[in-house]
Amino acid sequence: MLQYIGEGRVYFQLANVSGNIDVSVIEQFKKYKQTNFMSREAGGILLGYLDLYSNGLLIEKCTVPCFGDKRTRFSFYRSNKHQKKAEKWWRETNEKGVSLGIWHTHPEPRPTPSSVDYADFKQVIAASAFNSGYLLSIIIGTEEFGVWMGDKNNNIQLVGYLPL
Repeated sequence: MLQYIGEGRVYFQLANVSGNIDVSVIEQFKKYKQTNFMSREAGGILLGYLDLYSNGLLIEKCTVPCFGDKRTRFSFYRSNKHQKKAEKWWRETNEKGVSLGIWHTHPEPRPTPSSVDYADFKQVIAASAFNSGYLLSIIIGTEEFGVWMGDKNNNIQLVGYLPL
């Protein structure tokens, strides 16, 4: 389940995991929509907190495209600068802020993950040390965005779609 709640914040739930995405992150996503034929894919890392009481994923920030990324109309490669920004976030939050997943754009109204997207998400899952047992992958389309959740066993499930 995926739904908007008060003031543009997004709430999501799948099985025993829930969380929310701050409206400022949604606004960042909108800035990178591929709305014309010259738009290049964009992406980054989702940053936030793990609510230890509810096992909730609270997304408060995201990294955005930076020098070193490779961006084309139909592909995005995250440079290691995103990881450095995530590590800085961790330090700035007294080691409470964590990486909660990845995001990128697609030049289609309702985005669907490609085989490259699935492989990238599985690689991120395998390389991550995360306490919640879950990470998110968000794909921003031109009209909607989709959220997928993956676990340590590489089980990836669609949480849902919402309009931008």
